[in-house]
Amino acid sequence: MNVGHNEHIQEVLDKWTQIDDEIWAKVIVFERNRRVAKAYARAPVLTINGSDDGFDGMR
Repeated sequence: MNVGHNEHIQEVLDKWTQIDDEIWAKVIVFERNRRVAKAYARAPVLTINGSDDGFDGMR
């Protein structure tokens, strides 16, 4: 992993005690090694289908 990815992992570890117990994952979207979006998923299954639909944390 490069330094940028390690920074994102450290960010999660730093906030670990503050993250809601219902959070299953933190999704980080990169384009050409630049973070363009992040979201917390509250569902144990996350489907990435390539659509332009927004992400509400549940579907």
